Amino acid sequence: MFDPEQRSETADRRAAADIRQIMAARVTAMLAINEQGNRLPEREFLTFGLEAAERLTHSTMGFLHFVNEDQETLELVTWTAGALAHYDTVCESHYPLGQAGIWAACFHSRRPLVCNDYASAKDHNGIPAGHVEMKRLIAIPVIESDKVRMILGVGNKDSNYGDFDVDTLQLIGNSLWHIAHSARIERALATSLEKVQTILNTVSEAIFLHDENGAIVEVNASAMGMYGYGREVFLNLRFDDLIENISPHSTAEVQAMLAAVRSGIPQNFEWQARRFGGELFWVDGSVRLVTIGGQTFLLTVVRDITERRRLQVIADAHVRDLVALNKKLEDAHIQVLQSEKMASIGQLAAGVAHEINNPVGYVISNISSLEKYLHDFVTMLDVYEKAEPAMEATTRDAVRRLREELDIGYLKRDVVSLLAESREGVGRVRKIVQDLKDFSRVGAEDEWQWTDIHEGLDSTLNIVWNELKYKTTVEKAYGDLPQIYCLPSQLNQVFMNLLVNAAHAIENKGIVILRTGREGRMVWVEVEDNGSGISPENLTRIFDPFFTTKPVGKGTGLGLSVSYSIVQKHQGRIEVRSEPGKGTVFRVWLPIEPVQGQATQV
Repeated sequence: MFDPEQRSETADRRAAADIRQIMAARVTAMLAINEQGNRLPEREFLTFGLEAAERLTHSTMGFLHFVNEDQETLELVTWTAGALAHYDTVCESHYPLGQAGIWAACFHSRRPLVCNDYASAKDHNGIPAGHVEMKRLIAIPVIESDKVRMILGVGNKDSNYGDFDVDTLQLIGNSLWHIAHSARIERALATSLEKVQTILNTVSEAIFLHDENGAIVEVNASAMGMYGYGREVFLNLRFDDLIENISPHSTAEVQAMLAAVRSGIPQNFEWQARRFGGELFWVDGSVRLVTIGGQTFLLTVVRDITERRRLQVIADAHVRDLVALNKKLEDAHIQVLQSEKMASIGQLAAGVAHEINNPVGYVISNISSLEKYLHDFVTMLDVYEKAEPAMEATTRDAVRRLREELDIGYLKRDVVSLLAESREGVGRVRKIVQDLKDFSRVGAEDEWQWTDIHEGLDSTLNIVWNELKYKTTVEKAYGDLPQIYCLPSQLNQVFMNLLVNAAHAIENKGIVILRTGREGRMVWVEVEDNGSGISPENLTRIFDPFFTTKPVGKGTGLGLSVSYSIVQKHQGRIEVRSEPGKGTVFRVWLPIEPVQGQATQV
């Protein structure tokens, strides 16, 4: 059976991955739209963007219409193939807004429309005969200069539309409008300078015309409103006067960008500008060559993206939160894997201990019996020795020769010593078995209990003794500690990791010192070695999952990461001091009793 917390962590991890995938698809689509804006004719470009919106929202039909300047009629621009699958009638290129159905309600409300039950909606008519049947619908208005400029809609998703679909459609709609509208402006500029001025003053983007040296020769009303300068002031400025000269957008780099434009390569930019009153604001725009009346100009289109940047900061914060959540999920997953491994080791250790305990019990019982029997034999031999003088000469000589040949005196002394050593050896086996059981604590993995830290240290030391005994001397400096409320088996795992790391840090012969102490409501356990130490550049990474400086096959990079998580779970902390070539000290701080309700697995 699956643990509910593990299942929840898995679901959260999958949801985070899905969000990243969806966000990446949206970014890719927006980049493709910006790229195609300079390549495709208007209708093909708008259809390209509409189809991208249809894909990202999992819709099967879509439409895009411009709202005319009179705000009373629509310019019917394009539909996706799904919308026209059963539609053969040829529509007029302009359509009265008053005859439109619910799909145009976003024009009047100036807000996105979401309809997940189209058949039951009021005013669900207003679509041409033969149009594909509508089931669900999103329609969004693109607003500029306080007027609705475009309506973009998608429909017939298999499931209900949500906020992400609305945001996606609005982002694509805004981008399509700005790119298509800028392209229309640029095409119109190419006709004549007289018409240019009229057109420029109808758009919200700031428009600048420069001569080939960068001097401003014309601006529109939006530029004056955006920057706060009058026209005459602008006509005394140059292109590089419009930037704040904040790195990486220095004057020299701007001049290099203008040189690229003069060579026929359009350029895009995003930087900070300054209004007349001194306020900094973010803009993006494009610069390209245009010919007006046979004369070559630099055309700059600038948009105020201060609000977009603010929203981007919020979005970036959400992404960081998702990354942090994903990191927590990965850490939790690593800890679950390590805990499962330790639980398996604990089960194995408990099983081995049980199997060893039985024959050890027999041996101890038999040694006790052998000691009693030996005592009886020795007593009997002593009696026989005393009776030797009473034997007949032939028998007495034979017994004496055999006693001397077998060295009965030595055997009597040695067999007692052998039995004593056997009893001591069996006692060591029993102690190791008990330490295995104490270390594994099978069944107590998630049980908080009052525990003697020193007992845990000693049992763990006994378990890892084989790693230490050949090249280290272990010294203990235990303080007077109270019992603490903890998960004993998990703290034993922390002590094991620190002791094994200390052993691995010592190449030949060295010292490992175990110290404990208490300060206020906290106790501490310190493991010090005089090994190779940790370099400063690695010291900040030692608690990262999978980071290790050990040779391949000798370390997984999980020991300190899992230890860090376990100590955090106990509301403690790990401190480390190290000097390359001199050694390392790890100090684990633990509360005597964690705050109730917080000592839970994270």
